[in-house]
Amino acid sequence: VKTPETASSPTLVLKAIAMEGKGRSAVINRGIVHEGERIDGCEVLVIELQGVWLACHGTRHFLTFTERTVSNQS
Repeated sequence: VKTPETASSPTLVLKAIAMEGKGRSAVINRGIVHEGERIDGCEVLVIELQGVWLACHGTRHFLTFTERTVSNQS
């Protein structure tokens, strides 16, 4: 069941990806995140060159530089 988006729902915007050796990080909104960390109720699953896999409230999303993911915090 999808819930309607509200103005108070945070939008996740991918700004940058850095990969050095086994270290992977991404800039989402204004924060630096690593695999396994959480941002706005979503878990960062995998960081790839093309984007970031997120798990938000039981649903997987692939966040790219051109797409935005809205997470509904409960």
